[in-house]
Amino acid sequence: MNPVDIEYVKKCRFVVASETFDGYDVPHQPSNISIRSKKLFCFLMVVDEVSLKYLWHDKRTYAIAQHKHHRSIYEEADANKRRKRYARLLIDLQMNIYYYEGMEPWSLKKNTISGSDVPEGAIIIREHTALSNLFNCLWFNEVNLFTPRDQLSFGYIVYRLRGLFKFFMFQNCEYNSLFVLYLHTREHSSKVEWIKSLSEFKGNGSSMKESRGGFGLWTPYPKNLDSVILPPVVRTSKAG
Repeated sequence: MNPVDIEYVKKCRFVVASETFDGYDVPHQPSNISIRSKKLFCFLMVVDEVSLKYLWHDKRTYAIAQHKHHRSIYEEADANKRRKRYARLLIDLQMNIYYYEGMEPWSLKKNTISGSDVPEGAIIIREHTALSNLFNCLWFNEVNLFTPRDQLSFGYIVYRLRGLFKFFMFQNCEYNSLFVLYLHTREHSSKVEWIKSLSEFKGNGSSMKESRGGFGLWTPYPKNLDSVILPPVVRTSKAG
């Protein structure tokens, strides 16, 4: 940012900021704002003409950061269980379904640029194409269906689209150099996150509610998952 803009922002109590890379309409001053709001809020538009070349690929319509540690969703699932991000049993159920449906661990045979099935979902850059809109819709549906750990389902939706969805994963170092990451602070907020057995969903446990999704966890999977053995995970990072 220009030093003049930085000094302007320092004087604001609240900043409403918009940011774009290129191809924008002529900006207009906000209208219909009360006198009190003008004293409280500053409106800022940032046009970044440099960063995009590090984050975008001309032949892709969707870009997202690669996860710092993991490439396979099964690695990420293992880390989530160790860090108690969600009920281990329900994470295993989600992974069992994905593996049963053919979702293999990450390998070099997969052809996503930069190579990973696990993103850092905080920053998404995309064109508003029909396919990128469809991908986001399917990804959200999956988060709504199973656990709210969105990094577990990204690679699965890529897999189900069978190579039709072309996206770019920029390196995590680019992500960290351009954006400030604020880690999760949410504590466990529902009984669902602490269950120890699927039987807890039955009988008295049927009154359980998960406000953040998980609706598919109450619906029996139509296939027998008892024979599913998840692929082994090699823990390559202390961070999980």
